[in-house]
Amino acid sequence: MRFLENFWEFLDSGVVRKRNPDKLRAESLISDAKRRRKFVDDIFEKVGLKKENANYFIENVYDILIELIRARMLIEGFQAF
Repeated sequence: MRFLENFWEFLDSGVVRKRNPDKLRAESLISDAKRRRKFVDDIFEKVGLKKENANYFIENVYDILIELIRARMLIEGFQAF
């Protein structure tokens, strides 16, 4: 079983690099995440969650989380490669 690495291990290995904070890019990602969240909420309200569309909801929620994680990293001065 492989355990999740510590954030600092990603920094040491070069997967994550220190950089200048980029608040404008972070704000853009947060804005995109909010729009995507509204889209997911609208589709959920109009169509509902069904076995046939569950994967699409999961994909969109995953994308929202990734955008928010990247935004947080940019605010704190990190970038993943």
